[in-house]
Amino acid sequence: MAHGTQTTTLHVDIAPGFGGAGLAPDPLQYMLLGLGSCYAATVVTIAALENTEVTDLQVIAESHADVSSVYDIADNPLMERVSVIVKITADVDDDTLNRWQQSARDKCPFAYTVMSAVPLETRIERA
Repeated sequence: MAHGTQTTTLHVDIAPGFGGAGLAPDPLQYMLLGLGSCYAATVVTIAALENTEVTDLQVIAESHADVSSVYDIADNPLMERVSVIVKITADVDDDTLNRWQQSARDKCPFAYTVMSAVPLETRIERA
């Protein structure tokens, strides 16, 4: 994956029950990484625009999935919900944190994509 003048190799695998070996993060874990880091970056940007120093930040991004449809066991939605929790250290009150939370939901591109019905185009082509 190219970014600026650098490249990074990302390894992807899936769990043995899905046909992989479980030796690297799976695509859903990378999706959660993207969502959590984008949301956290949006929070930090909001804080910076308000001249507030963030001295520590941790992100927990989780999915709550039901894989029964993958195995044709049931017809349940695959993804029940996705959650992002940001633990932040900054000299602000709870009202500010609540405002930042709503602002980050409104301004984070990844959060927008997850929350909105964004059209998805897919195709499989011969190499």
